[in-house]
Amino acid sequence: MKEKWYRNGLAKGILVTLAHVMAVLLVISMIWILACPSAVENVLEDRDMNYEESQDMSSQMLWDSMDILSGIRAKEVFETDGVYDGEKIVDVKKFNDTGIIDGTNQSGLAYKLEDLVDWAEDYYANNCDSYSDYGNAPEDAIIVCSKPDKTYEYYFYSELKKKIDDGELRFVMESEDMTAYDILQQLKEGNWYEGSSDTSKAVLDADNQVKYVDCWNYDGYWIEEKYAPVDAKSILEIANNNPEWNGKLSQAYDAIGIALGILDSESDMYDSVLNYFTDGNTNLIYLYADKEAKKVYTNQEQYQKYESLEDSVKSIKAAGKYVAVNPKLADFESNIQSVTADSWHHQVGASGPAEDFEFVVALDTSYPVQDAYYYARENYQQISGNIGGMLVMGIISAVILLVSVVWLTAVAGRRPEDEELHLHPFDRWKAEIAAALVIGVWIGVVMLAVEGMGYTSRHVSYSSGGTMVYHQLTDLEPFTLVLGGIIGFVTCMAFLIGYLSLVRRIKAGTLWKDSFLRWLIIKMRILMRHLPIIWKHMIIFILFVFSQFLLWTTGEFLFVVIGLASDAAAFIYILYQAVGRKRIREGIMHIAGGEVDYKIPLDGLRGDQLEIAERVNSIGEGLDAAVEASMKNERLKTDLITNVSHDIKTPLTSIINYIDLLKRENIQDEKIQGYLDVLEAKAQRLKTLTEDVVEASKVSSGNITLECMNLNLVEMVQQTSGEFAEKFE
Repeated sequence: MKEKWYRNGLAKGILVTLAHVMAVLLVISMIWILACPSAVENVLEDRDMNYEESQDMSSQMLWDSMDILSGIRAKEVFETDGVYDGEKIVDVKKFNDTGIIDGTNQSGLAYKLEDLVDWAEDYYANNCDSYSDYGNAPEDAIIVCSKPDKTYEYYFYSELKKKIDDGELRFVMESEDMTAYDILQQLKEGNWYEGSSDTSKAVLDADNQVKYVDCWNYDGYWIEEKYAPVDAKSILEIANNNPEWNGKLSQAYDAIGIALGILDSESDMYDSVLNYFTDGNTNLIYLYADKEAKKVYTNQEQYQKYESLEDSVKSIKAAGKYVAVNPKLADFESNIQSVTADSWHHQVGASGPAEDFEFVVALDTSYPVQDAYYYARENYQQISGNIGGMLVMGIISAVILLVSVVWLTAVAGRRPEDEELHLHPFDRWKAEIAAALVIGVWIGVVMLAVEGMGYTSRHVSYSSGGTMVYHQLTDLEPFTLVLGGIIGFVTCMAFLIGYLSLVRRIKAGTLWKDSFLRWLIIKMRILMRHLPIIWKHMIIFILFVFSQFLLWTTGEFLFVVIGLASDAAAFIYILYQAVGRKRIREGIMHIAGGEVDYKIPLDGLRGDQLEIAERVNSIGEGLDAAVEASMKNERLKTDLITNVSHDIKTPLTSIINYIDLLKRENIQDEKIQGYLDVLEAKAQRLKTLTEDVVEASKVSSGNITLECMNLNLVEMVQQTSGEFAEKFE
């Protein structure tokens, strides 16, 4: 079988090993290439590999510029005359609509800036704790009261209870059966809704005048107050006294929640991003000039004077690679080849706080600070220096891997010694289950490896003020490449196991036969075919599950009773079924053992078990009748054979004797002598047949006993050969 060496185990082992090695090399080369895709472009376009001209650097400068502009916008929010102003008044509604904090309270709902910032930090530290209805509200719920003039007044539960206890207010419905405390509890628990009853729910004051026509539990969105608004003790006080917010408590809480979210983000920008991009912490130099306000924002002290703006811009441009953006796209300027003017102009214009501005950002290419750009440049040089070799290695690995897979596909399930298809035990598994196992193991291992790679990538991230600042280039540490190799190895292994099993199944024609879907369809057909029999049991099962669901979810006394009753009924039903099955099983064993007259006791059996027991009993009666009829038939056949044999043997004996007498007469006629020989042979043959019929009758009736003895096989063969020697000749 030398001509089929390509099928043997050694060849397959070499191919599998080669495929795994190529997969590892392919993934490593891909990680290397993807870590710096712009370097690949330089190789393909035969350009010099320079980080300062790469898309990676220009993209990072754009992202950092967006952060810088967000921080500048945050300075406008948090500062007054360039100094943080925690006492600044924030009109929540105006801030949400315009993003402006001008220190005035126009809508009536306002807070101090430092209060909102601290509140936002606490709010998001506690995962945005808020309440949407009485079901998850604090102990001190909010009660809404409607006045006769269709305005509203809001109380915390404790406040309303105190007024009731002090006699300032009382419910019209108060009675011995329904006390004020009972009504308050219903209000607090949300069981007394607005308009839920035709009975008056009015609240009277101390002079027995109707103060409120209705009261109910507030079920809108709200958050627990950490700080008091400006000129008020609480949001409820503003909603009670300010016509703009009366009846709009939910909108007030919504506005505060939105403001907290905005300020939390702005605070991060203000505290962290701008602190990171300061002189001595970064090689990035920026200047943003608000020409309307004649203000300059920069991280270099020597560029802070607006009067020296033109000289400052020229100095920044001379520092290295720069981008200069103005309101007009025609004024855009940059000495970086990979920069896209339209993208920068759009992003800077949308992110900056002013309409008339000048923004210039430059990277000091002498890299005096070992910041993210410094390390990105180091990584870029490391990666780009080997990018050509990695690209070639990736292409060669992909080609060899493809050839190996094609080869393994052709010889899957084949051996050199025969043409049969050989399946592995794994190929007998249900196709879907096998696929799920392979894919699941692959996903689990790859996720762990990717998580490890993500952990190593955080080594190039820098923290300032508690905020992580991420950069695009990945530091290709050896551990990252090792994890990439593991991903390639596991991916190749999982692919070959699943793919080659699929190929063998297709070749053997067992893909559908051994599929879980086919098994499920067959079982569903069986289920549908037996549906007339099992539908009652299915309904009982569904009702039982539903009762258990009510038992464990509601906790209501009635449902608990129903659930426990269904449990007891199920237990009793199982016991009856077990006893019935045992009784039927014993009856079948008795009848199968020959006791065809055995009867299964029917007392206590119900439904299908009673019907089965009755049928088994009728089977016993039928078997008894059948056995008796069979024995009678056997006796008749035996008697018939015996009588017929006797009747045949009597005349046959006479015929044989008369033939013998005729032969003794010395008849000379040869023709007559021939007739006698024929008659004698046929008579002897008929005698043998008659004896055989009698013997067969004895054997079928069991009247013959067989005796076992040793035989001389050689002697028996010689005797048989001698008897047929003449015919053999």
